Amino acid sequence: MMVEHPVYHFHALGISTPLEGQDAIRGLYRTWAETGECVMYTDDEQIAVGDHMIASMMTGYQFKPGKVLAAAGFDVDDENAM
Repeated sequence: MMVEHPVYHFHALGISTPLEGQDAIRGLYRTWAETGECVMYTDDEQIAVGDHMIASMMTGYQFKPGKVLAAAGFDVDDENAM
């Protein structure tokens, strides 16, 4: 299920990135599934629900394979590790 025109705003690691539209959101989740980045959990979440939106502010944790971190410029000991 997805609204007609979803908009995601990500603020993490000093980077702010908006994603708009169903194709962009589907692409994000497809990429996470294909690269093994789909394991995540949240902490300290606050949620606000309105007639035309849902807003969530949280601390999020996402597991990433070493090869994804290395491609992003991080030093890793083992690119095959999770």
